[in-house]
Amino acid sequence: MGTEFWLLGPLTVRSGTAVVPVPRGKQRVVLAALLLSAGQVVSVDELAVAVWGAQSPPTARVAIQNHVMRLRRSLADAGSRIRTHQPGYLISIEADELDVNRFGAHADAARAAVRDHAWEVAAAQASAALALWRGEPLADVGSEALTLREVPRLAEIRLQALETRIDADLHLGRHPEVITELRQLATAHRLRERFHGLLMLALYRDGRQGEALAAYQQARAVLVEELGTEPGPGLSEIHQQILAGDPALMTPEPAPWPQAQANSAPWPQAQANSAPWPQADAAVQAGGQPAAVDVFPVAIGCYADAELTDLDVEAPVGRLVDLLAPFGGRHRRWEHPARDRGADAVQRRLREWSGTQSPADEAGELDGSAADPPTGCSMLYWAGHGWSDGTRTALAHAQSPAAVGGSGLEPQQLAQAIRERQAAAGTQEQAGDAGGWAMVIVETSHAAQIADAVMAALHGPDAPARLLLVAIPGDGAVPAGGFTAVLASLLAGPYRAERRILLRDLAAQLERVLGPGNVHQRALGEAALVRVDRPTASWMPAPADTVFCFEDVLQNLSLDERGHFVAKAQRG
Repeated sequence: MGTEFWLLGPLTVRSGTAVVPVPRGKQRVVLAALLLSAGQVVSVDELAVAVWGAQSPPTARVAIQNHVMRLRRSLADAGSRIRTHQPGYLISIEADELDVNRFGAHADAARAAVRDHAWEVAAAQASAALALWRGEPLADVGSEALTLREVPRLAEIRLQALETRIDADLHLGRHPEVITELRQLATAHRLRERFHGLLMLALYRDGRQGEALAAYQQARAVLVEELGTEPGPGLSEIHQQILAGDPALMTPEPAPWPQAQANSAPWPQAQANSAPWPQADAAVQAGGQPAAVDVFPVAIGCYADAELTDLDVEAPVGRLVDLLAPFGGRHRRWEHPARDRGADAVQRRLREWSGTQSPADEAGELDGSAADPPTGCSMLYWAGHGWSDGTRTALAHAQSPAAVGGSGLEPQQLAQAIRERQAAAGTQEQAGDAGGWAMVIVETSHAAQIADAVMAALHGPDAPARLLLVAIPGDGAVPAGGFTAVLASLLAGPYRAERRILLRDLAAQLERVLGPGNVHQRALGEAALVRVDRPTASWMPAPADTVFCFEDVLQNLSLDERGHFVAKAQRG
């Protein structure tokens, strides 16, 4: 792994897995100015404006030379990238070494997929672009000139990528998942009519026509009050279509397979009989069935601090299962009602995941997917609030030590569930197999401290193997979309054509994105994600009424007609 430069968030330079310190102050400003014009000469006068503004000192030229000299030393081997070239300096980098360039490449690919109506590709590429966004650009670079010139431009391309991704999600029928996000975006960007239009469309497709019309009235009131103008043609047209009940609004274009250009199709075509892809190892269990990857969502609910809103991870975990579907991903739903998401319910959920308690023990009769026994490959996706005072750490829905009380779950409890789960999985899988692994995603505030405490509790001669623990800070250090966005970026990038992804390699890629200290692994061996099928259009199960309707239709078909129907459906 070579040198990488990061501007979409705190300015960061990495050499391999190590972070190269960049001194604060004028050296950081010079590096940012060079990176923003990578491969082009930046004159000494331009660098002076970036460092001092319009009022540069008389000694600016000599001072810039000194700052460049010190910067080269600070960057060590990477300092050789900065070259003197009249009338100034340039930094020489490869296109994929700068996150701004990678963002642009993913965004361009997403727009190209939209033009081809390849909505799955568009959503994945836009998500990959957004996953590179780690925070406010140039926030730690003390340059008013660069901030005024570059931050609005970077913010705009991010919003455009968000619009592209949400538009693709709506074409894929994911309207329930984007409504909350669109409400937040429409509030934060009150004059951006595109977000208001997407929100209206999502609400309408979710059967909430009244709310869609109310969203239009709110958008119109803002535009009239602040700009003295009526909504534009795009927003007005959606409003009229909703009023008329236009059926075209309810019919998103189907997600074709594959639809993008030949070099954009990340997955090979399935066999004509739609059988799982042949694998010689644990990809197919005895009996020829693809190995499943269970995804267990867990959310800390309102049991400690009434001022904190309840958390629902069903929507984000849906996108995660969609990404994992080609690897046998299946959704192990949270069966407890929202009011019962306290510490006791979470402990029951941990016992379900570890295999020490069946869901039916507490929840009664469940749907078929939840009633199935856990498989040898599993992901625990933990979302909620974490708390730490530097000494004690807890997975707790609380904002202060007083609010934690006895309600928080200690990392030791999560560690014990991991031990039990892996002890059970170890009896099912051999050391050389791809299966038998556990991936635990902790997406909370203080996630790194919680992960450290869990790993400390797992230390010892009987420490479980085949474990990957990933900490996703819930404090804005990771871009919107969290782990799902990061994984989407990797699957759309380095792993787009891979049938087998070793978890130890995935851990290295995650650490590159998330930074050291956020990824922990134990004896992963040959544990891997093994592709068993092509991507599915959506993780969400069809409504029962729809299933019954199709069953009735198929029942009334002749054997030849039924065979033709099934064969055509399998071809996608």
